[in-house]
Amino acid sequence: MIPNAFVLIEKLPVLPNGKLDRNNLPVPNLSAGISNFVAPRNPQEELIANIWGEVLGLEKVGIYDNFLELGGHSLLASLVVSRLREALSLELSISILFEAPTIASLSEKVTTFQDDFHPTNSLPILQPVSRTAESPLSLIQQRFWIVDQMEGANAAYNITRALRLVGSLNLMALQQAVQSIIQRHETLRTSFGISEGKPVQFIAETLPFTLPLVDLQTLAEVARDAELQRLITAEYTEAFDLSQAPLLRVKLIRLESNSHILLVTMHHIISDAWSVAIFFQELSSLYANSPLANLPVQYADYAYWQRQGLQNDVINTQISYWKQQLADAPSIIELPTDYPRSAVQTFRGSIHRFRLGNDLTNKLKILSQKSGTSLFMTLQAAFVTFLYRYTGQEDIIIGSPITNRNRQALESLIGFFVNTLVLRTRLENNPTFKQLLSQVRQVSLDGYVHQELPFDILVEALQPKRQKNLSPLS
Repeated sequence: MIPNAFVLIEKLPVLPNGKLDRNNLPVPNLSAGISNFVAPRNPQEELIANIWGEVLGLEKVGIYDNFLELGGHSLLASLVVSRLREALSLELSISILFEAPTIASLSEKVTTFQDDFHPTNSLPILQPVSRTAESPLSLIQQRFWIVDQMEGANAAYNITRALRLVGSLNLMALQQAVQSIIQRHETLRTSFGISEGKPVQFIAETLPFTLPLVDLQTLAEVARDAELQRLITAEYTEAFDLSQAPLLRVKLIRLESNSHILLVTMHHIISDAWSVAIFFQELSSLYANSPLANLPVQYADYAYWQRQGLQNDVINTQISYWKQQLADAPSIIELPTDYPRSAVQTFRGSIHRFRLGNDLTNKLKILSQKSGTSLFMTLQAAFVTFLYRYTGQEDIIIGSPITNRNRQALESLIGFFVNTLVLRTRLENNPTFKQLLSQVRQVSLDGYVHQELPFDILVEALQPKRQKNLSPLS
């Protein structure tokens, strides 16, 4: 027997007794089968289809298949656009995939843009630059460096991950893999200091690395677990000195002969969540002796490129947009709290995790597809509604992180790229949720179009009233 359709789901629904809950299995969309597949009709559609297939992990994509229905979202849209930008030498924004979610409509949009495109309106080309002089910091790095100079080292900016390794472990191969990653990424050989009165990056040619090993095999299980937790806590609470490279620590803890914990900690000034994923992906490949493709650029090249872009008219256009978008925006969301806000911002807090059921998740995805939104946009609208219910405020701004890796060359780099988009939602005149979702969609798409402006430059341009216990604009 050959199945009529395959459906990919994250987890099988089960009954309380552990058996498969067949009633909650998603219904296959047989109407979207192979019979509706329409192949690309020209080289441009074929190019777009190949890029979609690469990003979405699909063997083939029809020209009338919907990007969102195929599993696309804002993050994947950024990967598609970065590839299209390089393949077509054309400046595009993420919003184009939400406005034209099929290959056929997207190809038409691209053709229109090609006819209207003027190279003078584009950002400079991202390419390697000379290392004969000290490299400038990126703008987000500069903010971290200034905070470090004013407040001193702070472990709140550590990014720590603990990875459990089960099975026979080749310590030399693991150490060599980490050493290779350090040599591969300049950020992992970078320290920060001052040259001629300006903060700069100092990039070491090489840095030796030895993998420290802490052996807990001789401890009883209870004592071993307690010591493991102590070691993990000590690791993520130990601050870095930004003047000393590497701003990376890797430590191996042996629990048993075939069970280890690998602790990896990086300072946020050289890393972000995407970078951590890159580190572990490359660690796995190098440990298995699988070669990696050469990196076309390094983070210092990006920092130089970003600063060159600030001299471009594109940035002035983006500043004008954000000034208009955030004019007279509230400085705070007045949530009712049990205790007054502290006088100085702290990093004490907590994370509440919860899981949405499969049925609700499927309904949210269907709503998103029908509305032409990503799941993020739908959840953002729900979160805005939640904040409105608790505060009564009809004007709400939320700071939302965005990967900001809008060039394909940046996708494989370890470094700090994340930018913050300030998304403003208005709830005057009691809008319906459908109207609210439409507004959130447009605000998000407009934000994606204007994401090149670094958050720190936005704050500098708007000059909001600063308070020690609040983050500006978010």
